Amino acid sequence: MVAVLRLKGVIIIIFIDDILVLGITFEECSVSVKMVLDLLNHLGFIIKPEKCTLTPSTKFTYLGCVWDTVLWRVGVKEKREIAIRKTASDILESKSVSVRKFARLLGKIRSTEGFLPLARARSRAMGFDFSAVCKTPRDYANKFFPSNQTRDELKYWTTFPQGGSSLISPVDLQVHSVDTDASPEYYGWYWQQQLFSDQFTAKWKDMHINIKELYALRQFIIEHINGLENSLVCWRVDNNSALAAIKK
Repeated sequence: MVAVLRLKGVIIIIFIDDILVLGITFEECSVSVKMVLDLLNHLGFIIKPEKCTLTPSTKFTYLGCVWDTVLWRVGVKEKREIAIRKTASDILESKSVSVRKFARLLGKIRSTEGFLPLARARSRAMGFDFSAVCKTPRDYANKFFPSNQTRDELKYWTTFPQGGSSLISPVDLQVHSVDTDASPEYYGWYWQQQLFSDQFTAKWKDMHINIKELYALRQFIIEHINGLENSLVCWRVDNNSALAAIKK
């Protein structure tokens, strides 16, 4: 949803992406939508209907993905599917391509990793090749010559399964969250309303804080591995490097 606030000659555009209107029935959702619109109008915002989805639906596009709350799945929107297939085909038909064009394709493919099965595995060679030729912003103007391994992966992306998607959250799994943290001397976690902490041994005290953050998660898993069967666990951590290391 997009709202525009006019204040003393200044136009402020606000993207309200955090509003998620929920309801059990279509009528309840419609009432909630009206309530949100009335509140925004009362506060002085000017709504741009052409940029809003105001009709309650069980299937919608959000953050570049198609969400289906009946099948409980999230997948690639059709426009992005077409763009990926066409660009992959264009690159395959050429001996070389600009680094910038290849980067755009790689970005679109990487955006599907969260829900498209094996997306990361199907673009590993592409990522290695790109990292080898693009090290500074100036390199985007250069030519890129795909390797045989990259061409094999490109062939997959010219015909990857239409409507590829995955479960938003498997309904047969228990969903939990764990919070971990680490300091130079101590580490710990919060799990199912229980707090645990301990001191690092001499072996780990001189390690970098990023490693210590990962160590906290490691120890949690070792401690609770028998209780994690058939569970979906959300890991909450305040260290971006540790989180990035797990995602890789």
